[in-house]
Amino acid sequence: MNTPAESSQGGVGRVLIVLLVIGLAVWGVFGLAGAIVRARDEARMLSSRSNLKQLGIAFHNFHDTQGVLPTGLVQDRWIDGRHSWMTYLIPFVEASRLYESIDQKSAWDSPRNAEPFSTVFPAYMNPGVDSPDRTANGYGITHYSVNSNLYSRTKPIAFQDVEGGTAHTLMLGEVNTNFVAWADPDNKRDPSRGLNTVPVGFGSPYRQGTQFTLCDGSLRTLSDDIDPVVLRQLADPKARPDGEW
Repeated sequence: MNTPAESSQGGVGRVLIVLLVIGLAVWGVFGLAGAIVRARDEARMLSSRSNLKQLGIAFHNFHDTQGVLPTGLVQDRWIDGRHSWMTYLIPFVEASRLYESIDQKSAWDSPRNAEPFSTVFPAYMNPGVDSPDRTANGYGITHYSVNSNLYSRTKPIAFQDVEGGTAHTLMLGEVNTNFVAWADPDNKRDPSRGLNTVPVGFGSPYRQGTQFTLCDGSLRTLSDDIDPVVLRQLADPKARPDGEW
């Protein structure tokens, strides 16, 4: 027969075992939930990366066709500041019908263009960003922006103007705040202002960093704590970075 002390010790042992089992179960649930969240974030990041790749290809196809980037003011041709670089890329991202429905002679925010520019265009949206899909005026937004240093209202810009090298110059990337309409000609930002630091800068919801397409079409993820000097060099079409990035 067990003594009271032995019975007490056995009871404590059973309680500890039960608590251990419960603890392992809870740990397993939280571990599984964490794994699911990580897998979901990675899938969204890959989807955004695919969008950036597609936009990079569209930039190069546009350049091959027109000889310039869709970010400059070219009088008496067709880039005249009334429409955005994203609008001009539409035919190169398999949306020719949408492009044909746009009144090119009217400004992007003209009532004539209200319907096509209210379109929410998946290729221009980052699935990892939680935001409304339209502006207060009903225009479809975008979660990507172009490097403002490649944007000119006075002259056309071509890849040969990227003196620092296309493999060392940021072309476009993710944004995480202050979203604008994809049809807005002023959809441009300066990467040198930092990543996830100012509302009108580049940034990303992903812990791994902000994803960019470089001028050569390659993709790169940059950490928020990247050396500011290197970031300024990557933003400048005339500079080549001399540090790690």
